[in-house]
Amino acid sequence: MTNATIRDVAHAAGVSVGTVSNFLNDTKPIAPDTRQRIEETIARLGFVPNNASRVMRGHRSLAIGLIVPDSPDPFFTDLARGVEDKARESGYVVVACNTDGIDAREISYVRALTEMRVAGAIVMPTSLATVAPHLQRLRQSGGRFVLLGEASSDIDACTIAFDDFAGGRAAADHLLALGHREILFVGGPGGERQISERLAGARAALEAAGLDPGRCNGSTPPAPASCNGPRSATASSIFHSAPRRCSARTTPSHSPCKAPSCAAGSSCPTTSPSSGTTTSTRRSCPPFR
Repeated sequence: MTNATIRDVAHAAGVSVGTVSNFLNDTKPIAPDTRQRIEETIARLGFVPNNASRVMRGHRSLAIGLIVPDSPDPFFTDLARGVEDKARESGYVVVACNTDGIDAREISYVRALTEMRVAGAIVMPTSLATVAPHLQRLRQSGGRFVLLGEASSDIDACTIAFDDFAGGRAAADHLLALGHREILFVGGPGGERQISERLAGARAALEAAGLDPGRCNGSTPPAPASCNGPRSATASSIFHSAPRRCSARTTPSHSPCKAPSCAAGSSCPTTSPSSGTTTSTRRSCPPFR
């Protein structure tokens, strides 16, 4: 059976090819009865639009790129689901790209999305200064993008930032409410802004409770930013070597403050502190700013 063409649809619906094109691309208003007739004709003929041809004629594809550093991370899983749900409502599909925090891979994905002529991209860059020129080329080609993380002078872009200070404070507040008074903060590599702000927030919580901020000791495992693997093992080792401390773990550094989480083999109190090394199971997510 021969595939129906846009001309077949136009002929069967009694309209011009241009009217069917307007319907498919939603470029001009179409009378409700005409729209319904075209929809019924498309369904009857089994017509499938050729988006590749559409892109070749200079239109954007109905795709949105999502570039993140660690897709298995629960935060990014939730993020991808939200992006997908909203994109689907508007007739778009999402192309998910996991960089594993590797600059070269991030650049490669931005180039690929640019060549695909995606409608836009949502990017949480590992190194904004490195990928910025390639994002500019995406913009110059007609695509749009939104950054997740922090604003930067490296590029003029719409940015959704996270309040890491509030995230660290919320995590510590929860542990203090459970009765803990000494907190071990396990973050990412030292010097990263997100980690330093979260640690500052946690110490601010102790100070507000009338305690010495120094009771919140920071530790930064020097391993790749991932929820599993080397960093998780390092965090677990630090966790078990710190007697009588409750741990607020916030890896990876690129995602917002995560739930204080249990190291392997540890029990997690939900209502009261215990005498051993413990963590809390409650998730602590900072607000956007």
